[in-house]
Amino acid sequence: MRSTGAIGSSTSVAGAPSGGTIRRTVTTSAPRPPLSEPTGGSNDPRTIRAWRLYRESTRGLTGTEYEAAETRAWERLQRMLAEISHGRRRIDVRA
Repeated sequence: MRSTGAIGSSTSVAGAPSGGTIRRTVTTSAPRPPLSEPTGGSNDPRTIRAWRLYRESTRGLTGTEYEAAETRAWERLQRMLAEISHGRRRIDVRA
């Protein structure tokens, strides 16, 4: 659940270089919106488990520890959902 970006702000300060303006950049972090509902509207236990593992992987983490864990968790979630979807397509073709 991650999205990062930089937000800049300017503050005028007497005696500061470049016409009295100091520029600061602050990096922020916000949850990445899910591509679908946490279970994708599915009652499939594999899909529910995949989303639960994703959420549990980042619970209680902050800062760089969160960033690293979230990136790995998101990639794992996408792989798991793709595998589940691929399995469903195989079953549908056989039916």
